[in-house]
Amino acid sequence: MDYYRKRKLSEVDAESHGSPSGPRNGRTCQAGAWEICWQWRGRDGTWINYSEEDSARIDATMNRRESMCTIIVDAVTYTVDLQKMNQRRTDVDVPDISEGTSHPEYAVRRWHPEWSEDNGLIWNKRIRELHPSWESQTSSLQVCLVDVGSSDYEKVARKLFDSEGRVTDGTHEICRVVRVQNLDTFINYANERDSIIRRRGAEMLNEDYFFHGTRGQASEK
Repeated sequence: MDYYRKRKLSEVDAESHGSPSGPRNGRTCQAGAWEICWQWRGRDGTWINYSEEDSARIDATMNRRESMCTIIVDAVTYTVDLQKMNQRRTDVDVPDISEGTSHPEYAVRRWHPEWSEDNGLIWNKRIRELHPSWESQTSSLQVCLVDVGSSDYEKVARKLFDSEGRVTDGTHEICRVVRVQNLDTFINYANERDSIIRRRGAEMLNEDYFFHGTRGQASEK
């Protein structure tokens, strides 16, 4: 999501907020067992790291389940909206874009340096820790066929049959099982999971699996 308007991003903007993203080249904060940095996306699509202090402030706001925080850089105030996941200057009004003088809004994200977009590959050992069967991706959303007889397949089969109460009467048949690998959803899940562990301890996790089923005729379309 890009929320910028029609105004050229200057070098001053980039320098004010941090440094261009890259392998461990800046400004990160610790969150749980893995290193996290907050970034904002410039007009050219490049993700730029916030300073360490600003990253920590934004992270603390998220952990308190608050939706907004302000950061001040070079005497300029910016509002970071964690519901819309964007930021913009708050010392000026945002006029109609048709006037040609509007101030931009920029997308923001919470990012782990080991998430990589090089050559289109999106991968992180964190996924392997939580979901060993997760397959490598070349896009942010990928649908993968789950092998019959695998632990994932059997887990889904047991859950579906148990929920329907039709284990032995033969009225249900599984055509296929697919896993929808949504990178953005996984990042949100992992961040929330780590936040709960930090605040309440691992014993307070109450996780379960959720599955969506549909009729065989529909699943083939």
